[in-house]
Amino acid sequence: MKTSHCVIAILVLVGLMLAGCSDQQQSPVSSVSSNIPGSQQKVETLQYTGYDFPVALIDPGNVREEGGRRITQHLMIQERLITTTPLLTGTMADDICSRVDIATGEGSFNGKGTVTPDDQSVGGVWHWSAHGQTVRTGESEWTTSMDLVGHGQGGRIQGMQIFARGTLISTSNPPAGWTGTVEGYIKYSAN
Repeated sequence: MKTSHCVIAILVLVGLMLAGCSDQQQSPVSSVSSNIPGSQQKVETLQYTGYDFPVALIDPGNVREEGGRRITQHLMIQERLITTTPLLTGTMADDICSRVDIATGEGSFNGKGTVTPDDQSVGGVWHWSAHGQTVRTGESEWTTSMDLVGHGQGGRIQGMQIFARGTLISTSNPPAGWTGTVEGYIKYSAN
């Protein structure tokens, strides 16, 4: 009988330890601002619009056809991005991957890259990632809609974030070039 009481007591103690019980009083809720440095900072946004276009093919990447799809990995392109803010206007370097139906030109893509602002006083580089869909919108026209997010690193853009919605229009399959529009905002701390 004594042995069974000891076993039960040990199981109860182990159960309490696993459940996280203690002698010390615990607060069930803590203040967010006390746990996150700078959470009292005021956040501002700067709206922008712009356009982009390809300048150079850096590397055609790895392209293969499989099951009626053209699969492209690491297509490297240089683009110009012109926006309403000097914080973002500059040269883009893109690394794109896509899966596109060979017959229709429709499919999905994802990518990442950088934007180096032209304005030397801005300093730093934007790092971004994007994903989107391409659909056929005419006899010889394809429209790609994309969402892009990124962050600034270095210079005046350190710690800033970018959010954008872009549209690219191409007149060939696969695209030999395009015109693009972009609109979005930059989020930053005003303190």
